Amino acid sequence: MIWKQQFSPHLLEMQFRSTPLLKNILMQQDANINSPYDGIRVYSDNVVSKEFWKLVQPAIYNVGLITNEDRYRYQLNHPLVHVMWGKLYGHLPNTIIRINPHTNNMTPAVMLDIISFILGDYDDVKVAKWDEKIDVTEYTSHEVAKRIYVPNKKSLPKNPRHSNSTYYYGSQYGEQVKVYNKAKQKRLAGQLTRIEKTCLVSKGKRKTLTEFLLHDRNDVFKNMNMVDIDLLDGRSKMKRLINSEKTLMHAYYQLTQAERKKFKRHPAFIYQCLDIHSMLKSSIEDWLQTSPLLRLKILVDHWTYLVSKVTLTSHWIQPVQFQVNIQLQGWDKNGRSKLSITSSSVPFEFN
Repeated sequence: MIWKQQFSPHLLEMQFRSTPLLKNILMQQDANINSPYDGIRVYSDNVVSKEFWKLVQPAIYNVGLITNEDRYRYQLNHPLVHVMWGKLYGHLPNTIIRINPHTNNMTPAVMLDIISFILGDYDDVKVAKWDEKIDVTEYTSHEVAKRIYVPNKKSLPKNPRHSNSTYYYGSQYGEQVKVYNKAKQKRLAGQLTRIEKTCLVSKGKRKTLTEFLLHDRNDVFKNMNMVDIDLLDGRSKMKRLINSEKTLMHAYYQLTQAERKKFKRHPAFIYQCLDIHSMLKSSIEDWLQTSPLLRLKILVDHWTYLVSKVTLTSHWIQPVQFQVNIQLQGWDKNGRSKLSITSSSVPFEFN
């Protein structure tokens, strides 16, 4: 018999606050760090670290026997992080971590520290899923729905039963796009509309977490568009359909294939009324600037991890000299910029 095990929220909170790293993060919940990622899911073939296991073990309890529907033996749920490990089938990753840097006010460096604490390091962690988002004040959710083009969805946009100001594009199990009234959700005065997209990456195309953070994101809101419907002739078929239908996509799917191609060549489609791609990329850069030495941190963390795995044996050898070329890239107010290229010859001598 194998028991499925979870962790007491109360005891888990106490254990987390007993660790300086996690305690400091939990005490900074009121910080104003606006991450463009409203949830990131990473996979790893590493098991959880001894330090993490020792920390959470006092909070463990049995919830029942393992069934055929279960995939992992251990499931830890905390507002800071969700972790599943102890895989029950060979094709699964050893550990899955879900972390939300936006709701937890995390900088990129802090997020890496948490994942490193759970797994021992983050070198081979792969990003499988994330939610990217922007908040706009120019349009209500209804006005966004009248303008936003979201391709490759098998069904028309839907409103959930609880809210006619929320629009779902596609299945919740796929790359769903959501448009909703964020001001209403947060009980804020004024107008604030969120545009959010879930992104999924197949196993063979997943980037490491460091690649995901450091490489330019040229695929943000891929293939989406905010159509400037004010540039459409009011007598045109598309404009009349937009005026009569709930969303732009309801109107678009009533066009013939020839009419759709013509619409995509129209200035209204080419010149967006709101450049959502630039807005998201700018938000990503702003978030990365909250950890200005991120590249250096990753380099140092990687070197520290390698050194911890190496055992040096003392031997007499001739002095060795080598040259190191390092290129660092950082962030300033105008985005990414190369900082410097340095090289030096350093003698090493082991006695």
